[in-house]
Amino acid sequence: VATYADLGVFAMTAPTIVDAFRESEPFIYQQFPFMVLEILPESDAFRVRFIEQTSSMFDTFKLDMVMSCINAIAKFLCGGEFPLREVHYQFDAPACTEAHVEAFGCPIVWNMKYHQLVYEPEQANWPVIFADKLNHLKAREHLENRTAHQLQESPGRHRFAVRNLVCDSLPEILTLEEIANRLNTSVRTLTRNLKKEQVSYREILDQVRKLKAREFFEKGATIQQVAGNLGYQDSAAFSRAF
Repeated sequence: VATYADLGVFAMTAPTIVDAFRESEPFIYQQFPFMVLEILPESDAFRVRFIEQTSSMFDTFKLDMVMSCINAIAKFLCGGEFPLREVHYQFDAPACTEAHVEAFGCPIVWNMKYHQLVYEPEQANWPVIFADKLNHLKAREHLENRTAHQLQESPGRHRFAVRNLVCDSLPEILTLEEIANRLNTSVRTLTRNLKKEQVSYREILDQVRKLKAREFFEKGATIQQVAGNLGYQDSAAFSRAF
């Protein structure tokens, strides 16, 4: 299993914050299989979202600890400054919220759809002060060699990898062959691995589109705008799908 030191060297040598988090995501998942990070650099904000994978694993204490660690890592990688815009919780507000505001140094919003850290959009591309391309490649190779078997067996790994590629490619819709090529595998192998995880590429695409549609509508987008952002030919095709 990858050690925290291995993971640290890998993240520290990435070119930007979003690279550090995204490339480390499969290894972070191996360390914390009850939770998945969604790294979402978008035009209105840079979000680090925490998705629960096992029921009743998230209580306020555990989530506070993980969110604080991720925020502290971001600060360290940027040389000490990585200010939060907001922190969102799905939980109801506790009787005393001052401790959370003091710990994170930003507004805390409760009863939200997601647990997430919210930063300004440009922070996704802030440079990592220790960036080193050669050592980053060496660290990646070392991590992959140490964890190849464990990652191959990690539940949900292929689903998450496909989901991330789908999110990144919108409004372009990648074919299954294009997805497989980007993951350095064959269509047959990828399809088989997704089947083991009880999901198909079409189901993942539909799930991502529905999630993104809700987010766009919440921001005031029209049906035509949402349809275009999600890769539909027109609003009629979007309406039929939903």
